[in-house]
Amino acid sequence: MQNLSLQTDSTDLLGGYRPLEIKHLARPLYEEFLDLFTSDFSRKQNETFLTFVSTAFQKREFKKLSQCCIRASKMGLAKMKSTPNTSSILRWEKFAVSAEKFEVSEREYI
Repeated sequence: MQNLSLQTDSTDLLGGYRPLEIKHLARPLYEEFLDLFTSDFSRKQNETFLTFVSTAFQKREFKKLSQCCIRASKMGLAKMKSTPNTSSILRWEKFAVSAEKFEVSEREYI
């Protein structure tokens, strides 16, 4: 039972709205990027790109991070489509969707 009065607000019953910070969306995307990219591409040959993405994540430059993830998803899909590995293609397709969603969220956050 709730003790209600005219001053009772809906947030008293439902709780307050706590906006989600973009960094909470960026971390899982970045971790998935690292896992996926390093499993299908050479770390040594892509060291500059990996450093750039890491720096963008650490400095919270989320626009750069989203652009890199979208670029990586296109590279990954192109590479996997030349091989008959269906599970890798599905992982890259799922990552591409996540990267696109993150880009939309990042744009709305600004």
